[in-house]
Amino acid sequence: MYEIEYKRDTNRRIIECGKLGMSIIQMAAELGVSRKTLLRWSTDSSKPGFIEAFDLAQTYAQAHMEDIGFKGMRGMYKGFNGPTYLQTMKVRYKDDYSEVDTHKVDFSSLVKAMSDTEINDKLKEMMDKANNQSNKLSGE
Repeated sequence: MYEIEYKRDTNRRIIECGKLGMSIIQMAAELGVSRKTLLRWSTDSSKPGFIEAFDLAQTYAQAHMEDIGFKGMRGMYKGFNGPTYLQTMKVRYKDDYSEVDTHKVDFSSLVKAMSDTEINDKLKEMMDKANNQSNKLSGE
């Protein structure tokens, strides 16, 4: 089986890839390894400094991409396509560019004192209220 060699300059190289805005796949290709190998290295404490270098590379990559968006929205890139850019960011940086809004609701105090019918009625009331608020925000 062919074993990919981790080299001393890999940390420097991965950071440089990040500064260029490369995706994880592009970084792996630049280093001549698979995505699976790169991600394995990113959690391997036996690779001196790579965990930190990989994290820094991802930070640089996202900063590079955000800089493109920042400049594009200010007209500095002719033909900048905002919707395509936003979709790219949502795919590449799910944690930071997600439209999912989650809320935790604790019903424990209500549930103990309510019947199943009352719980269902209360949930329906809350869902209707949330839908009405959503419709108002979207202009419907």
